[in-house]
Amino acid sequence: MRARIAAALVLMIGPTAACSSHHADAAPISGGPLDVGGKQGWAVPAIPGKKFTDGSNILDISGDRPFTVLAVESVGGSPSLRFLGAEVASPHRRYTTTTSFKGWPPSGVHAKAIDDAAGHVITPQTANWHGQPFELLLGYKVVSPELGVRTGIRVTYRVSGTTYQAVLHSILSACPTSQDLEACGDAAFDEN
Repeated sequence: MRARIAAALVLMIGPTAACSSHHADAAPISGGPLDVGGKQGWAVPAIPGKKFTDGSNILDISGDRPFTVLAVESVGGSPSLRFLGAEVASPHRRYTTTTSFKGWPPSGVHAKAIDDAAGHVITPQTANWHGQPFELLLGYKVVSPELGVRTGIRVTYRVSGTTYQAVLHSILSACPTSQDLEACGDAAFDEN
């Protein structure tokens, strides 16, 4: 598959966030200080029953304000992909960013390094431990042999009392086994 630019999610937490009059109970502001990075993607065979973890998205933080993850949602993927949940792997994890792990929840990542994504507070002081940023770990189950394409990941988060929402352009294709995996993944990437 053609080389993809890794989606680096960079939080640019600056003075503008501190001056916001947006209240935490109001509807989220679109975008915000989360830089969603470039479009990236990969593909898996659509084999019903298969569970896996997508670890291809990172949270790289700059600035000095904590970032609280409120929700992580999968956008698209029907009819083949069922979203099972989201966790965050800290910089203390065993591996660097890994595109996928077998199963859900993921195994092979140091257990103390993983936490549920919703409610997780990321502090800039710990974001660069060993040069590794925080990593989103997203669980999926293939439920149909048909083509299914996740077109993004919606992240709702809070910085200094202001709630934001951004969509990461992260393509995940579940491709029928009758199709060439690379060609199917490339086509889904190009179309989305």
